[in-house]
Amino acid sequence: MVRLALACGIALTLAACGSGAVDDPGADGGATANNAGGGATQQNPGNGGATDYDRPWEPPKGDESVQAFEGHAIGLLHQGACDDAQQYIDSTEGLGFPAWQQFNNQRDLLLFQAGIELCRNNRDNRNDATGWYRRAAALGWAGTIESNNKPYVNICALYQAVASTIENRPRNSFVCQRGDIDPQWKSNNDEPPRYDDPRTPEDESATTAQPSADAASPTETQ
Repeated sequence: MVRLALACGIALTLAACGSGAVDDPGADGGATANNAGGGATQQNPGNGGATDYDRPWEPPKGDESVQAFEGHAIGLLHQGACDDAQQYIDSTEGLGFPAWQQFNNQRDLLLFQAGIELCRNNRDNRNDATGWYRRAAALGWAGTIESNNKPYVNICALYQAVASTIENRPRNSFVCQRGDIDPQWKSNNDEPPRYDDPRTPEDESATTAQPSADAASPTETQ
């Protein structure tokens, strides 16, 4: 019996080694965390761990040489610094207004919020991530490619990463698009101007508090 158990243990060990059971960051055919192609890997180094979705959350690295604010925020997501990313986009320190006001449009802010919820890997927030993504998708993906047909290195990659996880499809099945997004930011004439935060039910751009078309919870619009 001892010999039989030992033999079985050796056989199982060999089978595991031969099957590639060891986590391989390149198991999706060579896709990297900043590559829009390929499928899911079995491992997510440096991005907060795999979510409980079928396809893991793999944020891009972020490029601060273009779109500095978006690049820095995505870099924090790539590091798995979820709360730091939230604080960074909402903080007014140094600018006098929140960093998200430097994003190109409100769709990008909703997309970032979806990415932050995925980064947090909290089962209770799973529907929130989906809700923010659905609201961003409702505005369309125009403007994720520049006029020279070159993808916006940060937003296009973030869109593909978030969509891949939530829709459970490879990133290269989500196509970035040219064009202009509508509506643009809603803001007032203050100096600096106050923008309406699409994540809240209030209209922050109004001179007095009044309801806006924003949903208080992302799941309300699904």
